[in-house]
Amino acid sequence: MTTKILILSFLFLIPSLIMAQSKLSKDFKVTASTPYAVTDAGSKLYFALEDGKTISVKTRGEMATIQRFDTRTMKEISRKEYKDLPKYTKVQKVLQIRGKLFYIYEAYNKKSKEKSFTLYIREIDTNSGTFKPEKELFTTSGPVTGQPFSWGLSGWGLLGWGGAPKFDISTSFDDSKILVRFRHKPTTKSDAKSNDKIGFYVYDQDFQKVWGEDVRMPYTEKDMNNLAYMVKSNGTATMLIYKTESKSLELLTLKEGGDKMSVHKLDIKRDLLFAKFDLREDVNGNISAAGFYANGIDFKWSWGGGSTSFNCNGLYSFTTTDKGEIISSYDHEFPLEFIQQYVNKRERNKAEKREKKGKAGMEEVKMTEFFTQEDGSSIILAEQWYVRKELVGTNTQNVWHYRHMIAMKIDADGKLVWMKKLPKNQAGLAGQGQMSFKYIPGDGCHYLLYVGNPKNADLPVDEVPAAHKDGLGGFLTAYKVDDETGKVEKHTILDMVKVDGAKMRAHQFNVKRIFEAEDKVFMLEIYIKGKKDAMIKMELK
Repeated sequence: MTTKILILSFLFLIPSLIMAQSKLSKDFKVTASTPYAVTDAGSKLYFALEDGKTISVKTRGEMATIQRFDTRTMKEISRKEYKDLPKYTKVQKVLQIRGKLFYIYEAYNKKSKEKSFTLYIREIDTNSGTFKPEKELFTTSGPVTGQPFSWGLSGWGLLGWGGAPKFDISTSFDDSKILVRFRHKPTTKSDAKSNDKIGFYVYDQDFQKVWGEDVRMPYTEKDMNNLAYMVKSNGTATMLIYKTESKSLELLTLKEGGDKMSVHKLDIKRDLLFAKFDLREDVNGNISAAGFYANGIDFKWSWGGGSTSFNCNGLYSFTTTDKGEIISSYDHEFPLEFIQQYVNKRERNKAEKREKKGKAGMEEVKMTEFFTQEDGSSIILAEQWYVRKELVGTNTQNVWHYRHMIAMKIDADGKLVWMKKLPKNQAGLAGQGQMSFKYIPGDGCHYLLYVGNPKNADLPVDEVPAAHKDGLGGFLTAYKVDDETGKVEKHTILDMVKVDGAKMRAHQFNVKRIFEAEDKVFMLEIYIKGKKDAMIKMELK
């Protein structure tokens, strides 16, 4: 039996050993609330309010529950259940914008000849924790399909991720505009003959309609890949696409009153493959774009056969005007020393050999956050994650890996300020589960919170992080990155098996549910069994 099989067998078939108490950070004070009745729901979202209160919005099928909490006492103030949503409803997003909360959902009009969908909103009264009357935004002219999902220009990776919302909702840089985007179901299955028809509907911050158009794309699906979308504060909808035939990037813009997109060719590098691009409006009204790139695709062998792997070599960023005029562009390549951090000796040697051919990189790096700050600088956060078929015991199973994080800062001119690799090593058999990380902005810093193995508290750069198995306890940990210098601090906040001392255990939780309740105060709701939930408060001293 190979070393890999032994490691995987140990990781997935043998329960985690009871590890010695990890030294918890003295910078955080952790307290737990009095338990309260659980609310079973597939979607659980949390929103902090300015008056020391928190709203939780939970959705289970066609039922929505709104809970209000006092942030300081952690007591549940009110709870209201709604079962009056339209039939075939699916929540699309709960949007917090300029102090207001909107519950956005679609309903399939099954009995209509057009097989259309209607998009609704209900504003949440944050003072009472109740829904305001339902408002219909629009009804589509026919069936709608999920958004194409791709991690690469050639379509490798995950495609058509099941369960994704049919309507994508995003906001402008200043939250003054809201873009609702959706894709009409193609009339033909042939990508070479089909031109996508995409709906663009723009609203103000109160969901008053500014304009809306259903636009047929200028190229066939075969000849274009849709990489990124955004809405500017002036209401202009923008797309970034990749032309497969010419291997070039183009910027498409659509303004109020127009039913045709303006096409602008971009004069940037053509020899790079991009995993994903993100667009943001900068403080000058121009468009900032960033995407991780590869100079080639690797082929990986595993127990389930072969698969492709995106070999990420760095980040490419550029700034452009609405008309496609490039203001600046930069290639932020990963240095060899950066790639070799927190990997084993074999991987370090492999990277050194590949560097001689210009192919050293990090596999499967995906962008998770990209935003501009008030001074014009940008923060980019990314994570290594991938799925592999591996031998677990005597069976071949899909294993989800969530590994190192990357944090980068780029100044207003597009130059790199700092770049940090933040090590972690998570693996599980049930999708994302409790893995990955949650980003929370701090005062002059950035927090990345995740659950990991306490053995990694003081990890040298030439060692691999000890593995953490999803669902078997672990320690909630935070990386604190200074915005100005990039200096990194690591804090072990709490033991998920012995939350609040030894009083309770977190049986169900998700790091994406961590939220900043107040300045320097993080909160997390957990399930503690006995049909009870509890709120955990983590205060930075």
